[in-house]
Amino acid sequence: MDSHWSHRAWAEALGVSSIPLLSDRLGEAATAFGVLGDADGMPRAERSAFLVADDTVRTSWLLGRELPDVDAIVAAASSSSP
Repeated sequence: MDSHWSHRAWAEALGVSSIPLLSDRLGEAATAFGVLGDADGMPRAERSAFLVADDTVRTSWLLGRELPDVDAIVAAASSSSP
């Protein structure tokens, strides 16, 4: 549910700015993926990542409070790139 600006900065910092990221400000995707949670009465997406290709979730990471293995996510996304 972060802004597209924060996603762009994160992708640029990782050197993966060619990989598209979804900014879900209204929580619609978080709801559809079943990861919309609550933090002190405010909607919040649970820490997660989904690799989507051809309208299909190819891989997902549901991380809870754990930090993601960014290298594994980038490797999976890079190997799926056309």
